[in-house]
Amino acid sequence: VAKSLIELFAEMIFVHGYIHGDPHPGNVLVSPEGHNGFSLVLLDHAVYRELDEEFRKDFCQLWEALILKDSKKTMWLGERFGAGKYSRYLPIIFTGTTIERFLLNF
Repeated sequence: VAKSLIELFAEMIFVHGYIHGDPHPGNVLVSPEGHNGFSLVLLDHAVYRELDEEFRKDFCQLWEALILKDSKKTMWLGERFGAGKYSRYLPIIFTGTTIERFLLNF
């Protein structure tokens, strides 16, 4: 279920250019019917935001930089997103990396 949920949100963001504005467990139903023995149903469609192509590309590059531990690219993209001096904390925010591991790698 978790993998399918990640794939669902990744497709929404990177392929279709939309982000669900309130993605918490109460807004996701797991139905026992579907292709993999279950299907996901998203609720509360009141808050969606359309993401432009440039933002989607930058966001994709940010994830790539975080995964590859490319601190220069992470900082540069953080600046583009307006995080300024707080760009150094993006690995913690997006990946849950501990401060100790963060300081060792960035």
